[in-house]
Amino acid sequence: MKAGQVLSDMQGLSSRQRWVNRLQLGADVEKGLVRLERLMETNIGLHARQA
Repeated sequence: MKAGQVLSDMQGLSSRQRWVNRLQLGADVEKGLVRLERLMETNIGLHARQA
């Protein structure tokens, strides 16, 4: 049920030209959070270059 809600939210955001990222933290939460931080830094950098 949660996966269906996530998919619906992602489709709704995408249809409104909003950025959507999906990240599974996995069993090693600390490593997953590091990946999330890198993803966010990349997206912020891309957004800054487009502005």
